[in-house]
Formats: sequence, structure tokens, C-alpha cells
Amino acid sequence: MNMSNTSIQIGEGGIANDDNPFGAIFFKGDSEGNSGDAVFSGNNVVFNGIAFWELAGETNDNGKNEIDIQNGQGCAQFIGDTVLHSDSRFNLCTVSTGEQPDLLDFGDLTDNYQTLLASNGPSHVINPNIQIGALIDDETDGQPSANADGDGNDEDGVTIPTLTAGENATFEVDVTNNTGSDATLYGFIDWNNDGDFDDTGETATTTVSDGTTNGTANLNFSVPNGAATDTPVGARFRLSTDSGLDATGAASDGEVEDYLVTVQEAPVPSIDIEKSTNGEDADTPTGPILSEGDTATFTYNVTNDGDVGLENVVVTDDQDLVPVAVDADNDTFNDGDTNQDNILDPGETWEYTASTTVTAGQYTNIGSVTADPVGGGETVTDSDPSNHFGACLFETVFNEKLGSTDEAIDVVIGYGADFNGDGLKDIQVTLRVADASNSSTEDMIGVAFDIDDQNLINTLGLTIDDITTYANGNSGTSDSVINSPVAGTDFIIGPDAVDSNNLLGVNLSGGGVDRPYDALVKFGNGGQGDGIVQEGSFIISGTQDLTDDLIREILEQTDWYVRLQSTNGGNGSAKTAGFISEIPDKDPPPANPSIDIEKSTNGVDADTPTGPVVPVGSTATFTYSVENTGNVPLDNVQVTDDQGVDVTAVETNGFNDGDTNQNNILDPDEIWQYTGSTTVTPGQYTNIGTVTADDPDDNQVTDNDPSNHFGEAAPAIDIEKSTNDVDADTPTGPEIEVGDTANFEYVVTNPGNTALADVTVTDDQGVTVTPTESGGFNVGDTDNDGLLDPGETWRYTGSTTVTEGQYTNIGTVTGNPVDENGDPLTNPDGSDLPNVEAEDPSNHIGISEPTPNIIDGTSGMDMITGTPERDIITGFEGMDMITGGGGNDDFVYKSFLDQTDYIMDFQTGSDQLDLSLLLANETNFFTAFPAGNAQDAIDEGYVIVTDYGANGSLVQADPDGLAGPGFVENMAFLVGTSSANGNAFDPTTDLIV
Repeated sequence: MNMSNTSIQIGEGGIANDDNPFGAIFFKGDSEGNSGDAVFSGNNVVFNGIAFWELAGETNDNGKNEIDIQNGQGCAQFIGDTVLHSDSRFNLCTVSTGEQPDLLDFGDLTDNYQTLLASNGPSHVINPNIQIGALIDDETDGQPSANADGDGNDEDGVTIPTLTAGENATFEVDVTNNTGSDATLYGFIDWNNDGDFDDTGETATTTVSDGTTNGTANLNFSVPNGAATDTPVGARFRLSTDSGLDATGAASDGEVEDYLVTVQEAPVPSIDIEKSTNGEDADTPTGPILSEGDTATFTYNVTNDGDVGLENVVVTDDQDLVPVAVDADNDTFNDGDTNQDNILDPGETWEYTASTTVTAGQYTNIGSVTADPVGGGETVTDSDPSNHFGACLFETVFNEKLGSTDEAIDVVIGYGADFNGDGLKDIQVTLRVADASNSSTEDMIGVAFDIDDQNLINTLGLTIDDITTYANGNSGTSDSVINSPVAGTDFIIGPDAVDSNNLLGVNLSGGGVDRPYDALVKFGNGGQGDGIVQEGSFIISGTQDLTDDLIREILEQTDWYVRLQSTNGGNGSAKTAGFISEIPDKDPPPANPSIDIEKSTNGVDADTPTGPVVPVGSTATFTYSVENTGNVPLDNVQVTDDQGVDVTAVETNGFNDGDTNQNNILDPDEIWQYTGSTTVTPGQYTNIGTVTADDPDDNQVTDNDPSNHFGEAAPAIDIEKSTNDVDADTPTGPEIEVGDTANFEYVVTNPGNTALADVTVTDDQGVTVTPTESGGFNVGDTDNDGLLDPGETWRYTGSTTVTEGQYTNIGTVTGNPVDENGDPLTNPDGSDLPNVEAEDPSNHIGISEPTPNIIDGTSGMDMITGTPERDIITGFEGMDMITGGGGNDDFVYKSFLDQTDYIMDFQTGSDQLDLSLLLANETNFFTAFPAGNAQDAIDEGYVIVTDYGANGSLVQADPDGLAGPGFVENMAFLVGTSSANGNAFDPTTDLIV
């Protein structure tokens, strides 16, 4: 078909739409001239195999393009660059094949997540070889809907886990991929619900391998702590072989599934404790007023008001009370543990109780609870105070009727305590309609009273304050307070302040007698919108302590008048009068003897190990603080320590420093001090201080308290090794002749502060090291305990045969740190102390003694000269002149000659005069020389040495020693260098016998 000046308009619902696709049309404009435009336009057109060619006309004639198609789909081909097909999505195809258009899958979240085609929403060409779940349907565009369910029921592939803020979550996705290529599964979740998937942590991916059929792919997310929890958030899942996809745009295959998911808040552990006294939740003072000496019973209700189970529930009281779990049925479970699992589950309330004896004055204690979340987490805690006031209470009834009422008034007088906190004892008066209830109609307007002794008012400076009223039987309940009058406005006080027979407008006369009053306390206005007052209280205080005697004096001469008004049926009024005849003596509280000891180490209250770490050998100082925590005095106070520490009282002038009244009696609230100390030993040390004392009835009270410290050990060991008594740490050491024995001594000392066990000494040259023992113990083991104690010195020996040249060996010692009982020592963290070790070398050099030269004299007078080496010179016949030479020479005599030889260069300490052969031959002596050393030979007269100082020494021999007549024969005159004794000859070193 050839068209000129032609326009084809395709409208919605016309010849081309979802139900009636437009197909197989070829359109070409006239190529001759520019006489007009051929225009093809339409909206939401579905094509099935259509091709467009560029028209020949001007592209902008009459303001129109040749082709203008909005939101087109299907299969089409465009030729030319003047074709306008904005917001359209086509697959190019050729018209000659007759192919069907591709089917597309779209999402269905609201369009703020870019779901529509016009918003570049996600689309996937449907391919049966790759999809999420079992179902997939096709659409021509995104199907945004509030519940993300606009595209039917193909959202069947994703299993949505429980999502909790702050926790990890895994989405299990049913996937199929048989495309021949690996695919990627994309997940997008708008955790913060800001309408996009662009924030950190909102995207996850995983690979789906080719060949997967109905497999499971896991997408792992970390749910942020700040995730939106108040509304469902959008989630989108895409599967495609295309890489790098985000939450929008086209994909060549696969599927998109949109969901709404809900994140729950992270579970929050929490605990609450509510503490009451005698059933009253008295968070603020004064709380209930209780009789001194009675029992105050505390209830601690512990509730899990969070959403995580709690374990290790511990309830404490700051006044050292011990709350006990309520277990009425004795089944070992708290009665509030409804499922008996020992877990304080959310919503459960467990109950605990404790009690104390009421003492005078204000008492506040705080109950606290701690618990651990099951599964871990920070410990939760809470606390709650409760209050009560201890006083002496006297109760009576006013029932003298002065009008048309049958009401009686219950009266409670509290005394013996400071009720208003001014530091002085007061009187608290509480008046209550006897049958007060929520249905009562008697309104207590006020009270007046008359004190007979007018001087008391001025002398004691009496005033009234703290006026409080309660309504409708709600005794002492803070939320029922309906009127708290202001001092000076609602009461009058003074001697006969009003001498009248009226009390708030009501005649007080009875039997024609005027009833003046000194004080007037106003509770209400008689039904003028102030509620029905059925209980009122006030405090009478003075400028001094209102002692028990003064209180009796005041109250026992006071007339009371209570004004009531009925609020039922008119303006009827009544009065009730009363008189307190006697205030009984205050019963003293029951005796409660009690004592407490607190023990500290170096100022630290270390009840549990390890306590302070203190160097071994230093002093640990213990302080024992003893307090009378009861209400009676105590004597015969004794403080002891289970480790035998000598405990001494800290005294001044014979009294313990804590004995404030210096009566040698531990009075209530006094704290006495004691001290003791010990030398720190290695390892953990625990000692317990115990105190005993006697109460006035000779009953003993006692208490104890431990304290701990850890002795920080500094183990050490030392070894000193010597060779032939020479401490030769460095070469060469002593010279020892080859073949002789080198004797080693190993001296081991403990310079540390701990004993050492398993002491072992070794030698690196394989020398056998032997302990020097006595009685089975090393000679240095002074206490024979087998432990090398600090300061002890143990000895060991070894030896070797000397060889030629330099020799070095090293002695090594090791020891294991132990306590005095031989048990291994540990560090404060419980690990064993390492062994200690030391070593020390020693040296010697082996030398070979040269073979001496033998020089034998002749039978006549000789001139003999030795060699530079060692010489043995013999054959003396007398009158010989001898020069030894190099020293280390032996001059040997075998017989008596009585002719003096001269040895000219005798070197004392090196050369030796050898008379052993002479003395050993008995034929030379008239009296045989017995065995002995050189000094013996001199002492017994066989050898006579006459010294001439540096000039020389004459050596003579006597054949019969001291026993004979003294036939002395000259042997030799020695000339040489002087020895240490100043002579040329020293027989202790130079004489051989």
C-alpha cells in the first residue's frame, strides 16, 4: 500500500491492544517531495511482527513525528533515526519470521520502588529454564499494589524467615536454572522503609549454578538495629543470568518476585522489683508507723516486664537482710514460677520476703534485683525502696457522744520518736472513724482539744504541723489524700484560744457545760467538695524533746472533741468526745544482741580471693573492726584469728579507741579496732577473724569475716662452681698436671623468697654430680625438709681426670618453686610458677710435667749445676757446691755425711730437700724414725733447721733424735730467696721426709 498525506491513528481498545495485537503491517512514507507527513501513533499498542521505515517527510512538519508510540510492547523493528517510541520496550524482530512476542514478568510493589515500566521498573523475559519457585505469570507492565500481590499468585519461591532487628536472617529461595550458564539471585530489602533499596545492607546476592532444578539458594542478610518495625517494608527478589542487576531495569531472562516483610523489634530484657512493708508500697517516708519491737515484714515482688527469659535471679537488701524466695508448697520452685523451669519468664512475678525488728525512728531499705538474660546479654537490674517509721503506739477509742451520732473514733497515739524530722521527739495523733468504709457518710470535719495545764503550751512551745487527711476508708494510702491544710490557716493553738461552745459552727456544750479548747485542727469543710474525710493525722511538736514523761503529762490531762457531720440526709451533725486516762509505760524493745566483725588486709576488705597482691617477705597488716549492731551492751569481747595471728586491741590510755565512753563495754553502735600482722608467704593466703562477746544475760554472740591476700613469689636460684677450690669462671683457670684429678664443687644457694623442690644439678661435660649429704639430706639442708629454703646453701661435687689443654665445664641447677609444704606455687591467675634455673662455668688447663733430669754427684767434692728444667740431684758426699738451676728441683740425701753441702740458689716453695730415703733407712739411725711428716721429724729431733734469715738455713740430722746423746750431723746449708717466713728454707713446704 502506498499512502500519501495519510494518518493512521490506533486508539486504546481499538484494533491493537492486549486482546487484539496489531501485526504484520509494513509502513513506508512517500519518498517524493515534502507535501505532507504520514503519521503512525498510538498508546499501549501491542505489536506482533511489524516494521517501520523512516518517512521521507520533514521530521518536524506540523509539530509531529512520523512515528510516535507510547508504552508499546511486543515485537517490532525500526529503521531510521526519526522514529520516536518513548517509554516503550521492544525486542527487535524481523517481520519475515512470524515469531510471537516475548512474554514479560513484572513486579508488584508500590511504584515508589519503581515498579511500573514508565518508572524503569524491573522486567524479565520469561524463560521456562530459569525462574523462582514453581509459578510465573506474564504482564504487560508492573502491577503495583499496596500488599505487593497485584500480579497474581506467582510469589511462591521465597520462604520469609522471622526477622528481628539486630539479628541475622537467611531467606531460602526455590530456584531453577537450566540455561547453560550460571545465574545470580538478587535480594533487595528496604530495611529503613525509605522507599528504595539504596542503603547499606539492603542488597544481597548469591550464585545459582547451571543445572539447578527446584534447588534452594540462601540469601543472607543482617537486619539492622534501626530497621523499621512499625510497618511492613518492601522486598524484591530477582533471578537472571544477567550480571550486575539492581532493583530496577530489564533483564533478558528469569523472574522477579515482590513481597512485603515485617521486622519485629529486638527482644528487650527488663526486670522490675516492687518492695512493700507490711503490705504497703511505701516508696517515700514515712511509710507505715509500726510499734517499736514489732516485726516489719518486707515483700519483694520481682516481675519480668521485658520479653526475654531471665535466669540467675538474685534479690538483695541494702540493710543486709536476706530476702528468701516464697515457696509455700516446698517444691523448690518460687511460687511465681508457673511453669517451674527456674526461668523468670516474661510476665511472671516471683515473690521474696524478709523481715526485721522495728526500731525507733525512720527506717528505709532498698530491695535490688539482678538477673541475666537467657542466652546471654547484659545483666538487668532494678531497685525499689520501702519505708516505715518505728515508734511507741498507744491505741484507744473516743466514744463519748455529744450529739446524735453513734460513731466512735479510733485513736492511735505515736510517741518516743522524731516524726517530723526536726531532731526532737514528737507526738503523732491519728483519728479514724471506727467503721470507716467506702460507704460511710460520716465526714470528720476536725478535732479540738483542751489541755488543763496551760503552762505546758508556752513552756514546751507546742505547735501542730503535718496535717494529713484520708478519704473513704483508704487508711494511709497516698493516693487517697484529699486535704493537706497549711499550718497557720487550718489550725489554732494557744491557751484557751477560743473560749466558746462552738467547734466549726457546732455547739460543743454537753449538759450545759461550756467546752473551751486550746487547739483546733481542721480536716474538712463539711461536704463542700472536699470529699468525705474519715481519717486525719497531725503532729504535736515542741521546742524540746517530748519525752515519755512529758507526753503522759500532756495527753493525760487533755480533753478531745471530734466534730463529725453526716452527708446523708441533711445537715445533721454530731460530736464525739474522749479522754486519755493513761499512757502506759513504753515497753522496751526486745533484747537483740548482735555483733559484727569486718576484717581487711592492708586496708582492702578482701572477703574473696585473691585480695591484694603483696610481695613475699613483706608484712600483711590486718584490721579487725568490731561493731555492736544490736541494742544491748556487750562485754568480754575477744577477737581471734584462725591462722594464729596475734590480734591486739588498738588502745589509748587502756581503752579501745572505739570505746567512746571508756567503760570497757562495747555499747550499741560502738566500733572497736584491733590489728594483727604476718609475714607474707608465697601464694594464696586466707585468714578468718572471729569475735565473741557476752550480752547482759551472759549469752554469747559471735561473728566472723575472712580476708585474703596473695603472696607474690620471687623465686630464684644460684650456683657457684669451682675447680680444685678455685672459682675459675674464665680460662685458663688452675694448671693441673695431666692425669691428676680435677675436683669440682657446685655450691647452690636460694637467694629468692620461696622454697625450691626437685633441685637438680647437672654438668654439661657429663660429669657425675653427687650431693654432699649427711643423714640422707644435703649438708646444707639445715631443717632436713628436702627443700632448698631461702638462704640455704647446698653442696655437690664431681671430678674428672685431667687431660691436656684447656677444659671448661658448666654446672646448671634447676628448682621448682613450692610453698613450705612442698606444694607447687601459682600466679594470681592460677597458673603454675615456672621453674628457676642458673648456671656457672669453671675452667682449668691440663699440663704435662716434664721428665726430670737425674744428676748424680761423685764420691768427692763436686761442683754441680742443674738444668733450667726440673732436676733430681743425688749422690752427695759432702762439701759439694750445688746450683739447682731453674727451680722445682729435688735435692736427695741417702746417708749421713757430717760435711756441709752448699746449695746456692735454693728456691723456697719450689725446690725441695728430700730426706725421705735417709730417714726411711733404719740403719742410718740409732733410734728408728717413725712415720710422720716434716714437722714430726723436726719435733722429734731427727731434723734440725737453724735459720739465719735471708742469709740461709742450716739443715742438720740427728741419728737418734731426741732420745740419743745428740750426735748431730751437718747436711746442707741452703742459700736462696727468702720465703714468706723470711728464711731461705720453709720446712712445711720445702722438706720431704
